[in-house]
Amino acid sequence: MRSLGGDLLAMIWQIAAVVAVPLIVGALVGNWLDERYGTAPWALLVSILAGLGLAGGGMFVVLRRYVEENPAGAVTDAAREAGRRWEREVEEEKREAGEQG
Repeated sequence: MRSLGGDLLAMIWQIAAVVAVPLIVGALVGNWLDERYGTAPWALLVSILAGLGLAGGGMFVVLRRYVEENPAGAVTDAAREAGRRWEREVEEEKREAGEQG
């Protein structure tokens, strides 16, 4: 079984890679195209935007995989009761402070 800290660290590195690589490649390709065809700054801007799109898609894949591997557990009756108790305490504090709620 893996630890939560290890999972999060691995996910952070994966996100860093799927964001950095497309942006760096996009910047390099755009800069090369601008220099070659004299289109500055348009090829650079378009390629960076394409890199951002790829980075967003990559982040989606990494996060979806993480959520699928670590599903949220079912809500227990104890958790529901704790939530109800907390709501009652908040309402009581509002009444004591003279607030309407």
